[in-house]
Amino acid sequence: MRILLTGATGFIGSRLRRALAATGHEVVGVTRSAPPTDPPDVQCQWIRMDLEQPPARPPVTGLDAVIYLAQSRAYREFPAKAREIFAVNATALFGMLDWARTERIRAFVYASSANVYPPSAAPLPESTPLGPESFYGRSKQMGELLVASYADYFHCTTFRFFTVYGAGQSGTLIPSLVDRVRNGQAIQVQGRSGLPLSPVYVEDVTRFLIAALEPRPPARDGDVFNLGGPEALDIRRIGEQIGEALGREPIFETRPGPEPLGWLPDATRLVATFGSSPAVPFRDGIRHMVGAASAGLR
Repeated sequence: MRILLTGATGFIGSRLRRALAATGHEVVGVTRSAPPTDPPDVQCQWIRMDLEQPPARPPVTGLDAVIYLAQSRAYREFPAKAREIFAVNATALFGMLDWARTERIRAFVYASSANVYPPSAAPLPESTPLGPESFYGRSKQMGELLVASYADYFHCTTFRFFTVYGAGQSGTLIPSLVDRVRNGQAIQVQGRSGLPLSPVYVEDVTRFLIAALEPRPPARDGDVFNLGGPEALDIRRIGEQIGEALGREPIFETRPGPEPLGWLPDATRLVATFGSSPAVPFRDGIRHMVGAASAGLR
């Protein structure tokens, strides 16, 4: 297949474009700046586009699918960067969807977020009423609605990512916790155990993104899927397993308050459609992540 990939230079996208090329797909990567220098065995055509400056109509034809991973680098900077966040998650997405309709592509895969859900103590099925608590989460919900509107024109798949992590990542929760343990800084834990999460290893994520390109009947309850890790872990347990991987004793600082609600995925629909769920245990994934960092790998 010939696939347009937005977010192709990001943490997930850089791995996905290599995995797509390795499985025989032709990748057209979208970048706002100069294309990266890839290993010689990775073939990728590059086009320059800034999705924060829509309309988004790529200067390319003959595509079979689009995978929309793009995200504003300032996604946490509300309200200062609200315009940029909305441009990537809604305006540019709309432009890409309507362009894809005119190009008669076969499949469109959209990366949403668990932040479209309200936090909960129990696992969240896709049928849970949405209740995002942030501008970022609300913009992702808008994106999901836009994607669903085009389901009559091509097969639309939306994945709601739950705490993706892996080697080479920076600026998000898991690498920040790794840094704190490595540097002997305390991890703050509210209540006894802290925020419940299901971190999902990046290689598991790329596996499902590629699987979504294959022809399949539409899911009975809609082609929206939770994509989280195989375990329910709290911040304390995450910190302990990071400590094991680093060979350092983590330090915890308990903050008063009730046990916080979090984001845990119900994978029933994912398994029913794809026949499996993410399989990499956090203990294994975090060991690989810190080992790759020590070896200078990404």
